[in-house]
Amino acid sequence: MEEDKLSIQELVRTEGWKIFSKKLELYTAILLGITIVLWIAGFSHKHPFAMLLTASLTSMAILCFFMGFNIFESDSKIISFLFYKLYGFGLAIGFITVLFIHQHWPGANEIMLLLSTGMILISSILGIREIMGENKNNIDWKYFARIILAFIPLFYYIIHSF
Repeated sequence: MEEDKLSIQELVRTEGWKIFSKKLELYTAILLGITIVLWIAGFSHKHPFAMLLTASLTSMAILCFFMGFNIFESDSKIISFLFYKLYGFGLAIGFITVLFIHQHWPGANEIMLLLSTGMILISSILGIREIMGENKNNIDWKYFARIILAFIPLFYYIIHSF
């Protein structure tokens, strides 16, 4: 008996995935918030902080990676394709970069920071272009809120890495 297999594009459009990704994003945001509070309180050198940070940034990176497979209805299929690819993969690379820099793992460098920042900026320009056009309902404020939240740690690590 042959099983029906979904492609990644079909999977991210299912109702079950949408419910799962909303819950995962909410729980990860709460976990990241707790981590930030612990960091501000001065517990950043403790072992549980590192575990919380690793878990929250990894979860956000995985979630953003799968966001890269979404497509919205647009006049231009290339704009839709590029927006989600640059947006999802740029955020995923950004979260992984912050994780690598904070944990002092090898492989985090300025190229990863520039790559993720560039991808996020280009997707922001495409998103603003789409909002200014006729298809205002394709992109909502959540996309730009995620971009702003991703830029906060990126800018922090850009400033402190030089």
